[in-house]
Amino acid sequence: MMNRINALAAVVVISAGPAAAQDFSSRYTVNGQYDLIVDGQPMTAYTTFDTEKNRSSVDRHEVMGKVFYNVNGSIPKPDGDTKTLLSVQLWPDHVSDIQYLNDGMFGADIAGGTMALDAPPQIGEDGSMAFSFTGTLVEFKFTSDGDFAPVEGGRVIAISGSYSGQYPTE
Repeated sequence: MMNRINALAAVVVISAGPAAAQDFSSRYTVNGQYDLIVDGQPMTAYTTFDTEKNRSSVDRHEVMGKVFYNVNGSIPKPDGDTKTLLSVQLWPDHVSDIQYLNDGMFGADIAGGTMALDAPPQIGEDGSMAFSFTGTLVEFKFTSDGDFAPVEGGRVIAISGSYSGQYPTE
């Protein structure tokens, strides 16, 4: 009898857990995963490929011969669409910004926080990508002139995470 109660409790806990990759609509294919710790709380976000728009949430850019990536992690909304949770701007040797968008807007570069890679990122010609980072993010807001500014007396959060996934090679 006790085993049945424990099994039922486990099902309830699992059912009440965080959204998972399979909760995205069939329109999205998961192509990577962030494992995060935000102010001591573990969470997961996913990078996706939108099959209807033929667009990945991991973008490769080249500016004046230098390559960088925007790696946008999402969680599924109740309707299966994506809700951006995290955006990391990754260069081959550093992170130039981290933004966390949950219960407010938090940033490093645009708001005066800190960020660092734990080691050089692993970026393969086959589209594979892996990196880990730490940061302190400051709550920010949009100003009336469309710029960003730290929120006076706003919150500061600690974040760390690792990512493993794919970026489009075409």
